[in-house]
Amino acid sequence: MSEEALVRRAQEGDDAAFDALVVSTLPGTYRFLRGLGASQEDAEDAAQEAFVRAWKSLKRFDAARPFKPWLYQIAKNAYRDMARRRRAIPASDLAREFPGDDASDAMSGFSDPAPLPDELFASEESRAQVQAALSELAPSEQSILSLRYDEGFSFEEIAETLERPAGTVRSIHHRALARLRRMLAP
Repeated sequence: MSEEALVRRAQEGDDAAFDALVVSTLPGTYRFLRGLGASQEDAEDAAQEAFVRAWKSLKRFDAARPFKPWLYQIAKNAYRDMARRRRAIPASDLAREFPGDDASDAMSGFSDPAPLPDELFASEESRAQVQAALSELAPSEQSILSLRYDEGFSFEEIAETLERPAGTVRSIHHRALARLRRMLAP
């Protein structure tokens, strides 16, 4: 069944249709959030919140429009809201709270070296090379490339999702591809 048909059925109250939408869009939503810089845990939480918000707003959604850009915009807003609610803790405060060797242990939990999902790459070797190159890109570049190539979004859909001008999205896309080519050149 097409995405548009699933949306229409979900708008009519068909829970199974909404479940099918969740199943088909969850991996991409997660990748999108990771591309924005979300940790694994934050991406999972923001994706869950995005689907709750989408369910609550589904009746107002125009089913003639593509569903994924709308969902990704909700996910981006959910992630931003989560980040705003968090109170930043200066590293100096953590050092006071965990004196001595414990301070470095406490700080080590703040980095998230988790790789992108395995299904993004065809082989082990190319996955490692591409992953290393992608990690060198800015989060905005990663997001645009992910939306373009993993999700098949048009530049206009990416611009709408990220709330940026389409020309800016095209420029960032072009520069990101050029950087990747240089990094992956033999």
